[in-house]
Amino acid sequence: MHHAYRTTELAAEDRSTVERLLGRVLRPDEAVEIIAYVIPELAEAETVARSRAAVRILELAQDKHVGGLSARDLIEEGRR
Repeated sequence: MHHAYRTTELAAEDRSTVERLLGRVLRPDEAVEIIAYVIPELAEAETVARSRAAVRILELAQDKHVGGLSARDLIEEGRR
């Protein structure tokens, strides 16, 4: 994903992040291009971690009920 910005268009937080990455202060008339890449291995690792967390939550919630509803019932209710 490519985006070109004039430094005056950047939010303060974004500007400070770019300056930190560059190791210098941006000039007011300067233009910067931000290229963001998704690293598949990290995205996959995050998905695996979320799946493991969901399994663990369901294990902990097994045989526990809230107002007569199981954890699975509450999850399904939340999806509606």
